Amino acid sequence: MKTQWKCQTLGTLLNLLLLCSCATERSRHPPDVRMNKGAGRADWLIVTLRLEDGEEMAFIVDTGAPGALFDSSLASKLKRLPLGKWTVATGLGKEKSAIYWEPPLFLGNPRLKTGRLCATFDLSGISEDAGRPIMGVLGMDCLKHYCIQLDFRSGTLRFLDDTHLDAAKLGQPFPLEFSLFRKLYIRRASLAGGRTGRLVVDTGDNGDGQSSIEGNEAKQLHLSRCIWA
Repeated sequence: MKTQWKCQTLGTLLNLLLLCSCATERSRHPPDVRMNKGAGRADWLIVTLRLEDGEEMAFIVDTGAPGALFDSSLASKLKRLPLGKWTVATGLGKEKSAIYWEPPLFLGNPRLKTGRLCATFDLSGISEDAGRPIMGVLGMDCLKHYCIQLDFRSGTLRFLDDTHLDAAKLGQPFPLEFSLFRKLYIRRASLAGGRTGRLVVDTGDNGDGQSSIEGNEAKQLHLSRCIWA
């Protein structure tokens, strides 16, 4: 899901959201997660996360989102900050949201490392398409803290221990880049041939595998037709 967040009132707030907590302490790695059946096959990659009160909710894992989004119906559960509003722009349109402290999120027993701030968005359209209630989007403010493997052959999402990892066994590496809005890129020749450019790695896009131009040189790489193992 192509997502951009724009601050309406306080420009400095952007840095608070996108340059989220960089604490160096290591938490326990989350457990392996069994992927939903349609992940990578025209469906989103969906994981079940738990709030501090024990309530479990389905979240989309979205490397195309700079930060966490919660469904608008959860606004009453979030602690609002008196700092203005965001304009949240996604592939579903644009929507204004208040700014909230991001609540603790758990995958299994370990608490996930996340950013400090979050926003809300009406995810009812995604819920309808997914055939189940989708209550949030897990974005790069969390994912950047982890070494993640998407194994579509076994249908497993793994949070790897990067301190005991033999990278040589993982296949061909591609350097990753981050844009101002925390979008994740790889730089290589276009999938359709031609000159080398930046490809957006977006697990939140469940399109049919087409590439689209972003700016002058960036093309979007949809993961729904790619196999990572």
